[in-house]
This record gives sequence, structure tokens and C-alpha cells, in this order.
Amino acid sequence: QGGDIGEVFRRFCEGVQKVEEAIKAQGYEFMYSDHLGYIHTCPSNLGTGLRAGVHVKLPNMAKDEERLDQILDLLRLQKRGTGGVDTASNDGTYDVSNADRLGFSEVQLVNFVVKGIRLLIEMEKRLEKGESIDDLIPQEKVGKGQDEPTTAAPNDDGQEEAGAPEEEAPREEEAPLEEEAPLEDEAQPEEGEPEEEAPPEEGEPGAEEEDPDAEEEEEEDS
Repeated sequence: QGGDIGEVFRRFCEGVQKVEEAIKAQGYEFMYSDHLGYIHTCPSNLGTGLRAGVHVKLPNMAKDEERLDQILDLLRLQKRGTGGVDTASNDGTYDVSNADRLGFSEVQLVNFVVKGIRLLIEMEKRLEKGESIDDLIPQEKVGKGQDEPTTAAPNDDGQEEAGAPEEEAPREEEAPLEEEAPLEDEAQPEEGEPEEEAPPEEGEPGAEEEDPDAEEEEEEDS
């Protein structure tokens, strides 16, 4: 009663590490494959080799064992009697554990058990009160990019919508407008220097025109 799965898992990890250190000191080590994980005598344990089991009493859910098995499958859990493999339960008490060994880390598998057991207890309490558990049943198998069951949520009309509402994708921030480069100030003459005037163009007032008659008179004098 009141088992602390997190603390049990911590002690388990420490024990495994000490055993591994001891066998390595004698020149041995656990068999391991980069593809399959840890190699065990039983092929069903390939991968992590981890089975985290919890004894839980579910007498009301046990009344419909086929439905219970379907719920456990969605939670990636499995059940058996408290007497061990291939034993049945007579009073609705089961040994519930993670069904997978491959495909997930040890921490993820333990979390499947913790969250799954919590949900099963909530379902059992509802059934004890004669209430429905339909809205608590996951709509898809856990572990698809998440490790928490996705249950049906009622909408404003009282009808159920499958799955949790998707969060609106955050809008991308608009890039700030680039500031225009300031215009360069026109060069001003230094103090004390006369300002040069541009020569007037032909046809403008102030432009001097050559007198052709003056040129002829100069040629005659010469």
C-alpha cells in the first residue's frame, strides 16, 4: 500500500549499476546490442528488460474483462494474477505492468505505468459510484509522440470530441522594417573659404557670348 514507484525505480537503478560494476571488475559485462538493446535469455525482454509491476484492485472493472483488456492495451499495459505469469485473478486484484520492452526508454516505460495506474484507479472510483467512464478511455494508444493518455473532451453542446484541442500554432513575428539610410548632408564650404559658383550655362543670364565682329577687327589690325 502507498508504494512509491519513483523511489523503487531509483533503488532498482542503483542496484543494477552496482551489479554491473561488480561483474565488470571480473572482466564481464551485460550483453548489449546497439540495435536490440540488452540481450536476455527470454526474447520477449529484449530492449530495456524492464518490467515495472503494481498490484492494484479493480473489482468493478474486472466485471467486464474484455473491456479492461482493451483499455490496458491503449495504455500500453498488461495484467496478470498476483501469483505470477499465466495466473488469473479471483477478486479483481491484478499485477499490472508495462507491456513494452522495446521502443521506449526505461523512464518512459515507468511513466506509462504511473499514469496508467492513476487513470485505472479513477475509472474504478467512477464505476463504484455507478458513473460512466467512457470519457476517460483513451482515444488512441499512448506513446505516439506523447506519454499521457488522450481522452475525449466534452464540447459546449455536451457532445464528446475525440482528442485534446490542438494548440494554435504561434504566429511568426513580422520582421521589423529596415530603416532608410539617412541622406548624406551636402558638403558645405569650410568657414573662411569663398563659395565657388558654377559657371552659367549657355543662354542663361550672365553667360558671355563671343562677338564675331570683334574677332574680324583684330585680324584687320594685324
